[in-house]
Amino acid sequence: MADAPKSGDGRTVRFKTREMAEDRIAAKIEKILKDGKDFRKPRTRKKKEGVVRFLDNCGRPIPGRRRRQSGQRRRLETRKGNPLETCHDIPAMDGDNFETNPDEAESLQNIDQSPTDDDLSILIEECEKLLEVEKINKQQNKCNWKKRMENLSTNWESCRQNIFDTVLSSAAANIDTCSRCLVNKCVIYCQECPDPKSLCSACDEEVHHKYPLHDRNGIYNGYYKALPPKLSVTCDGQHKTINRPFPPHIEQCPSCKSVGTMVPVATESQCIVITIKGRFDLDKVDFNCSACQCLWSPWSLESVIRFGFWPGSPSNIIHIFDANLLKQWDLMQKRMPGVSERSFLKSLEDYSLEKGREGTINPTTFGSSFREWKYCKYELDQLMEKNFMECPCCNENQHSAHVDANMKLYRFKSAGKEHSESYYKECFIASKTKVDAHIQDVYKNPTQEEIESSSNNICGASTWRAAANNLKRKKGLDETGLEMVACRHAVAQHAVNMYCGEMYGYAHYLQTISLSPKNVLYFWYDVICKYWPWLTTHDPRASQSMKPALSVMHAKAHSWSCQVLWGGRWQEGACGTTGEEVELVNSHFSRLGTTTKHMLPERREELLTEHAISWNKRKIVGLPTSLLKCYAKAKYKWTKARQEMVECSGGMTIHEINNKIANWVGDVIDVAKEQELCNKPVPMSPPEKFFLGTSLGQSSMSVDVKSTCDAVALLYPRTFKSISKKTDNGSLDDLLRLCSPANAITAQTSGEDQLKAKCLSDLRRRMMFKHFSIAQLAYNMGKCADSSKQRQRLRGKISKEKADLTTSASLYNNISGRDDVTMDDVANGIFRWNDEFDSTSYSEDLPIRTKRIVAEKWMENKRFEEEQCLLKTEMSNFLMFYKTLLLSLRRRRNELHHLLTADELLTEKNVPGRYSTLSAAPTVIHGNIALIRQGEDFAMSQLARGINAFSSTLDCNVEEFQELLQLDDSESESDQNASGDESDSDVDDDLGCHEPLCILPQDDSDLGSVNGELVCEGVICWKLPASVSQSTLGNDGSNACSIIATLLGYRFMEGNLEIPNDVTVPLPFTWINTICECIHTGNMLYNIYRDALPNRYLSIEEAIEMLSGVITAQVDLLLPVRYMDEHKPSTVEEQLKQLMNIDKGVAHLIMHERTSAFLIQDGKIVYVDSHLHLPSGAVLVSGSKETLHSLCSCVWNLEAFGETEFGNLALTSYPNA
Repeated sequence: MADAPKSGDGRTVRFKTREMAEDRIAAKIEKILKDGKDFRKPRTRKKKEGVVRFLDNCGRPIPGRRRRQSGQRRRLETRKGNPLETCHDIPAMDGDNFETNPDEAESLQNIDQSPTDDDLSILIEECEKLLEVEKINKQQNKCNWKKRMENLSTNWESCRQNIFDTVLSSAAANIDTCSRCLVNKCVIYCQECPDPKSLCSACDEEVHHKYPLHDRNGIYNGYYKALPPKLSVTCDGQHKTINRPFPPHIEQCPSCKSVGTMVPVATESQCIVITIKGRFDLDKVDFNCSACQCLWSPWSLESVIRFGFWPGSPSNIIHIFDANLLKQWDLMQKRMPGVSERSFLKSLEDYSLEKGREGTINPTTFGSSFREWKYCKYELDQLMEKNFMECPCCNENQHSAHVDANMKLYRFKSAGKEHSESYYKECFIASKTKVDAHIQDVYKNPTQEEIESSSNNICGASTWRAAANNLKRKKGLDETGLEMVACRHAVAQHAVNMYCGEMYGYAHYLQTISLSPKNVLYFWYDVICKYWPWLTTHDPRASQSMKPALSVMHAKAHSWSCQVLWGGRWQEGACGTTGEEVELVNSHFSRLGTTTKHMLPERREELLTEHAISWNKRKIVGLPTSLLKCYAKAKYKWTKARQEMVECSGGMTIHEINNKIANWVGDVIDVAKEQELCNKPVPMSPPEKFFLGTSLGQSSMSVDVKSTCDAVALLYPRTFKSISKKTDNGSLDDLLRLCSPANAITAQTSGEDQLKAKCLSDLRRRMMFKHFSIAQLAYNMGKCADSSKQRQRLRGKISKEKADLTTSASLYNNISGRDDVTMDDVANGIFRWNDEFDSTSYSEDLPIRTKRIVAEKWMENKRFEEEQCLLKTEMSNFLMFYKTLLLSLRRRRNELHHLLTADELLTEKNVPGRYSTLSAAPTVIHGNIALIRQGEDFAMSQLARGINAFSSTLDCNVEEFQELLQLDDSESESDQNASGDESDSDVDDDLGCHEPLCILPQDDSDLGSVNGELVCEGVICWKLPASVSQSTLGNDGSNACSIIATLLGYRFMEGNLEIPNDVTVPLPFTWINTICECIHTGNMLYNIYRDALPNRYLSIEEAIEMLSGVITAQVDLLLPVRYMDEHKPSTVEEQLKQLMNIDKGVAHLIMHERTSAFLIQDGKIVYVDSHLHLPSGAVLVSGSKETLHSLCSCVWNLEAFGETEFGNLALTSYPNA
């Protein structure tokens, strides 16, 4: 036993044994430990029980070895808030505190200095708080999607009776008096009129004379019945026919420009107006001006279009279609490919009948009108230079292109022949005449070898129909599909109609006509291993201008050697391209097959072109976000590939792998090339054939000769079958004559040696290939098989390969006289044959399987490293494309302005059959300028999206692109002189400037003194004028509150703002100017990037990301809080109280999609909200830690928040402030 410490040593340890033994404290500790274990994940392995050797001071067993006291003391000394207390020569204490005696010295060495009762109580309380927070989070996590859906369903079920009662009560017409004249009896009810809705017959005619497209209901015996537009109800309930003119009124006379002088003149003609609500039969009217007596008809083609309608026929205007209806159907058709136009019109007819109107809509008239509207819209987009058939990132030096066919877009011959040319011509689909001429030129003189090679469509264990390459047509079909090409951003670029199935000629046409002029670097194809040898034979020049690459996903169905030699991941410079981009396009286009198969050829081509434009538009608009996501994904995959490469190499370092990987890659490629050569049939020499025929004719053979014959039957089945027939016929003399010398013994001896060597070499290759095949199948079973059926099929293939491998190993041993080559060794990558028998030498004695796995990961790592560089280049290309486009549009606009001021206006005829004009009439030029401005606006919005997404990724400076977002002063002045419109406000180019902006004058007399109001003891509220808020200061309302609050927190953390707490002193001007500066900057940034931002509230994280080029900030913690909660940690007061323990901090409150800020400094706190609080503007509420409860109450009352409504409290830090 060790000696007890003496008082002379100056070391007296204080502890309380009685309190430690008390049941109350022990019970609390046990409860905390139990609750803590509930949150711990269950153990995956059984815990081993240690041998109990010691007991602690409470009598609990301590398993394992006792630790030294010195280590415990060091850890206790480093624990915050629990310093080790020692003293010198302290006298003995009474009660529970006393000095140790020698009998207790040993136990004192086994324990540390015990904490006091107060320390334990504090620790227990802190642990209980942590457990409560964890319980709350765990309970909230349990309320998952399923629970929410159950709650939603329950809410609907509980409200059904109330809803049904309300619907029933609203079906009864209980109104007796007209709510407009308040005199006559109500006979008509209109749901669309804002007020009044209940009308008498006279008021109905007066009100709906101006609103003929309202749906009305007549009141009959207490219920509603739908009325057509030209039918009304008298006071006694009788029907009467009335006139419903259309258009209802014209404000200004087109001739004398007088306002309010146009009087409608009834005509005998009728018109059919079709809107999104269906069909309306109305009366045509003309208008007579009472001032100039001019009779004007609004039914000319130009007038109908100006009214926002589109004629059904340009010559006899009876049907007119609302442009909004055409737009709605166009958007619906592009979002729901394959939807029927007839079904859409039937739905309009059903709605019309429900409303008591005529339901018939002529589908032919609608179809022709809708097509003409689309043609016109397409030409307007061309004037705005919105060319969605061109990818902005691939405009220069396109990296990759993927070609694939869609066999679902066929068309029946019975649908009809071509009547006219497609309006869009070769915008997307190539001309049939040009494609046919190209196919005839490529396949003009096919040889027998080409015909035989065309049938070689097997690679790996798959038969590829795309590699059939035959000229057969399908019965009953005209077009058999569509073959298209897309860039690596899934933008559809070009396509050809297929008439003979998927032939190489169609892919060759796309490659030479569409891709070669763009200098495409990589050509991706699903059967590139079959196509490229064909291309090398037919067009060597095209095969030299591009590099082939096999699509990544389709490669998994090819042989492993094909993956190594042709796969995209093995091609230097191919980057992270997948070569499956057309599959994405086909996922949309395949749904069009249900309708296009019954269309005329030109209508089918037009619909496919329109969908290609719509698809590309969505892809191009989303390119900034897509490129940014791809960049982050490439960085992640690059890191992951490096980790997997190290794991697969058996613990080698990156440096060691880089030193050896070149040799390993060479070994794998050599083996792959050997397999490709082995797949090609090699003819046997005459001596080999003579030996084989002689051996087959013998009744008994040795083991090695029999095994050689069996190997030939396995390796060369066709040759073996041919020699067997000659042996049966006894015609071996023909084979002997071909031998040199023609000596039977010599020929047989040399033939035996050659045939055995050949069989041994081919068997070695065959076994190596079987090893790779088994490894690939096992990998696919673990990674790619999603169902038990797929796994069972793969297991069957593995069993078949192993059986074949066993046969090959047995034959090899019999022929070579060995017995050490086994199936298990070869399957595991161990090849025991000597290098002297193998023509291939490898860099190391390492299984080729391991080399291939590491080489694949190394290649993947290189590809994603290249991908990051390529994505940066594409980001720059995107910005440069729209910079060039914007400058081009501005030059065109200046030219048109110059044309307006020219002395002579030249007028030329329109291009026949097209929606185009070369007219120099002033009205046409002004319209052209307006469209160019729309094009500029789109280009600027794309630039803003790109700058917002790429500024944190691109190494180069984006200031040159930001300058384009500002209007040039000289251009603004010229535009103002030309058109008389006010110029757009310039955007300040000081986004990264941290100097304070003097938004208000330094003399605060202009604003007036802002005095505080004492809300309660210690809580002061300052209300700024209504002119100082995010909705009124230089703006007319925005969603910039998150940006403003983030900037305000940054200025508070970096500046010397002192929180005001004196009600007798006005609000300091530094606070007013800082708030105005943050509002001004936040609104300015939001307006710049408005089109690139989501049309909703911006979160704090999104605001920080948007400001990443200006400030540095991060959200450390995001907590759900509310004002009142039974769990204190869930209240905003408790969270702010904990935050106020630091010297300076910022917390953002998000409630009702409005963001405000809590600013904390030295125990004081101020709440700032930039929103408008009528009749005041932004508000500040200050307080302290002692008055925090009153401050929160004031904020909740000021903002009208619910006491139990949840919001989010974001604890935000600014590292560089």
